[in-house]
Amino acid sequence: MTAALVALIWPAQVLTAAGLLGSNAQAGVALHFHTTDIAWFMLVVSLVSTVVAPFAVRFGDFFGKKRVMLAVSAIGLVGDVIAAMATSYEVLLIGRGLAGFYGVMTPLVYALIRDVFPPKHVALVSSLVGGSMGVVALGGPFLSGWLLDNHGFRGVLWFIAGCTALSFVLIAALVPESSLRVPRVPVDWLGGLLLGGGAAAITYALGNGAAWGWTSGKFLAYVFGTAFAFAAFLVVESRAKHPLVDTRMLSRRPVWSVLLVNGVVAGLASGASLITSLLLLYPKIPGVSEGFGVSATKTAVIGMPGSILMLVTALVTGLLLRRFDARIPTLVGTLVGAAGLTFLAMWHDDTWHVVLGSAVFVLGLGAIVSCGPVMILRVVAPHEQGTASGVNLIVQGVAGAIGTQLVFVTLAKEGTVVQGTQFYSDASYRNAYLLGAGFLLIGTLLLSLVPKLAPAKETSSAE
Repeated sequence: MTAALVALIWPAQVLTAAGLLGSNAQAGVALHFHTTDIAWFMLVVSLVSTVVAPFAVRFGDFFGKKRVMLAVSAIGLVGDVIAAMATSYEVLLIGRGLAGFYGVMTPLVYALIRDVFPPKHVALVSSLVGGSMGVVALGGPFLSGWLLDNHGFRGVLWFIAGCTALSFVLIAALVPESSLRVPRVPVDWLGGLLLGGGAAAITYALGNGAAWGWTSGKFLAYVFGTAFAFAAFLVVESRAKHPLVDTRMLSRRPVWSVLLVNGVVAGLASGASLITSLLLLYPKIPGVSEGFGVSATKTAVIGMPGSILMLVTALVTGLLLRRFDARIPTLVGTLVGAAGLTFLAMWHDDTWHVVLGSAVFVLGLGAIVSCGPVMILRVVAPHEQGTASGVNLIVQGVAGAIGTQLVFVTLAKEGTVVQGTQFYSDASYRNAYLLGAGFLLIGTLLLSLVPKLAPAKETSSAE
C-alpha cells in the first residue's frame, strides 16, 4: 500500500506543482506574448476542469477511477505539449485548456483512497495527500526559479508535461483499481453543460467587466444568464432520473456547508496567492510598474520560509485532526492567512516585508488545505465520496476563477498598459492584497454554518 500511496500523492500534487510553476511563469508569458489577458493563462485550466469534473467523476463510478485517471492524464499531456510548443497566445490557451482535463485528478484520487485503503487509515492517508502540498511548496519555487532563469517559461511548460507523463506511468503501474462500481445509466449531459456553462459565463464576464462597464447591459446579461444557468441546473438535477449530482446529498446541511467553506476559502485564496509572484517578478519601472524585478530563483529564496512553515503546518494539522474538530484549524487558518495578507497590503516595499507577510499567509493556508479533504470525509458516505469531491472541485474552480478574475481586475484598475502589456502600481498590489484578506474573512464567517464535526480517527461512512 506504500507504493500506492506514493503513486497517488504524485498525481494529486502535480496539480499543485503545475499551479505554482504556472503562476510564476505568468509574468514571462505576458511579456513574451504582449497580452493584457494573462489571467486566462491560469483561468482556462480551472474552467475546463470545472466543466469536465462532474462527468469524470461519474465515469469513474461507471468504468473505474483508475481508468478515468489514465484518460485525463493522457489528454492533459497532449495539452501540455501543445502549450509548450505554442507560437501564439491563442494556441497556448488551447493547450492549457486541454491540460485542464488533468485538473479533475484530485477528486478521483480522494475517491480512490476511500475505495482501496482500510477505513481506519482513510483520514490519515487523505491528510498526507493534502499535506504533501507543503513539499511541493518547499521545492517547487526553486525548481521554478531554475527553469525560468535558465529556460524561460517554455522550460516550465515542458517540465509540467514531463510531470504529467510520469503521473500516467505511476498510475498505470502502481495504483490499484477500485472494485466499487455503480450501474451504468444515461449521463446527464444537460446538467453538466448548464453547470459548466454558467461557471464559464460569469468568469468571462468578470474578466471583461472593466472594459464593458460594470453596469452595462452586456455585463448584466452575462450575470443574469449565469444565474439562470445555475437555477436551471438545480431544476434539471432535481427532476432527472439519473442526475449528474445528487441534489439530495447537497441539501444536507453538513454537506453543503462544508462544500461552501472549502470552495470559498481554498478557491478564493488561490487567487490571492498569485499577487506576490507578480509583485516579485514584474520589473521596476518608475511611474509604470512597482514590481521588484528579481529573478525567479531569488523569488524562491524569498518564499522559502513560508514553504517550510506550510509543510510543518500541514503535517501538524494532519495529526491534530485525529483529535480535534476540523473546523478549529480551518478557523485559525483563515484568520492567520487574512492577517498575513493585510500585513502585505500595508507593507510590501521591502524584501523582509514580503518574506514575513507571505510566511504568515502560507502558515494559514497550510492549515486550510489540510482540513478540506477531511471535512468532506466526515460528512459523506463512501459511495458519495467521488461525487462530493467532484462538486468540491467545481465549487473551488468557480470560486477560484472568480477570485482570480477579481484580483486581476483590482490590479488593473490602478495599473498601466504599455505596448500591449499590463503593469501594476503600488496601489494595485495594496488593493489586491486587501481583497484577498477579505476573501478569507468571508470564509471565517461561513464556518459558522458548518455543524460540529467529530475528530477524524476513523472514517468509513457518513455521520
